[in-house]
Amino acid sequence: GRRGSFHEVERTLAQAESVVRSLVVTIYSRLFRRLVEQMNAALQLRFGEPDPKGAEFGLLDIYGFENLPGNSLEQLLINLANERLQQFFLEKVLAAEQQVHVREGLPYREVEFGSREGVVKAVCGVLNALDDHTQLRWRGRQESGPWLTERTLRTMAQSSAGLLREARSRGRQVR
Repeated sequence: GRRGSFHEVERTLAQAESVVRSLVVTIYSRLFRRLVEQMNAALQLRFGEPDPKGAEFGLLDIYGFENLPGNSLEQLLINLANERLQQFFLEKVLAAEQQVHVREGLPYREVEFGSREGVVKAVCGVLNALDDHTQLRWRGRQESGPWLTERTLRTMAQSSAGLLREARSRGRQVR
């Protein structure tokens, strides 16, 4: 019941693994939500109020997987997988198809497709920062929210070729 008390419950291995997975998802989800709040505060905007200029950090999304207005860590991971699949498709399928046309002398119009590697690196950087922060807290170090926020902003700005610097200069909100 009350805070400070604990109860021991016997569980099977499968049940214990399920509880641990649920706990990990809960911890990461709360940490992710806190990180977004801190990033928005660092960008001097209040969380939850949409910027009329349409500020956002865009990720490939597949219709039907959204849970707007507040997406979660799970949504970020789904979008990261989508970004990686899109990049793979562009690099392997479209590029290979263009090479076949060139090799066989077939007429075609070259399709230019940009790389989404910066976005993938930025999201992976956020996940690495979350992981590092969790490990530090597990070891008993009480790192402050601003430290995590600043590290994440720095990582994203470096890995995404200035996407966040541009967003910050325009007063954009990370969502």
